[in-house]
Amino acid sequence: MNTFTPHFCKGYIPVAFVLSAPGNDEVNAGRPAAGATGENLEGALSYLNTCAPNLFSSTHRYDYRITNAFSQPLAKNIATGRTEASRTEILREENTKRLLSDIGDCTHIILCGEKAGYLSSALEHKQFSVICTSHIGNKGLNGKFKLSIDWKRKLPVDRRQERIRLWANKVLYGFGQSCT
Repeated sequence: MNTFTPHFCKGYIPVAFVLSAPGNDEVNAGRPAAGATGENLEGALSYLNTCAPNLFSSTHRYDYRITNAFSQPLAKNIATGRTEASRTEILREENTKRLLSDIGDCTHIILCGEKAGYLSSALEHKQFSVICTSHIGNKGLNGKFKLSIDWKRKLPVDRRQERIRLWANKVLYGFGQSCT
């Protein structure tokens, strides 16, 4: 059985998703990747499982390792009032050691977003296969995946699903896989 904190889920599949920092949704849920981020991740996992079941063997997010680039919850109404950790905070030795401990037995690491991407240098020369991609939250998806004008006539839920599919394809490509 999984034990959760707002910043960590151990899961049992050796694929880790590294997000930015837990926020209000995660604090309230008591687990990582809550709210829209979690919904989007579940949508991506459905697609990833269909395309690469050898690597993404489950469609449920909490079967995977989920952690954050910074473990302290950050939101405008908690702690410091900030929503993101600084590069310096993320790259502090104690934080990178914590991250390496969190993902230690994983084989594939997906750094989701700019803040998580700061950790790519700390993961060099390790036993992991690492990719950097945009954050899976709505803001990250909307900022990274601009859709053609034809998509403006479609429902917002359809546009969101298309962005999730595009994100999942980037993940597959990063690991040398594709969806046929």
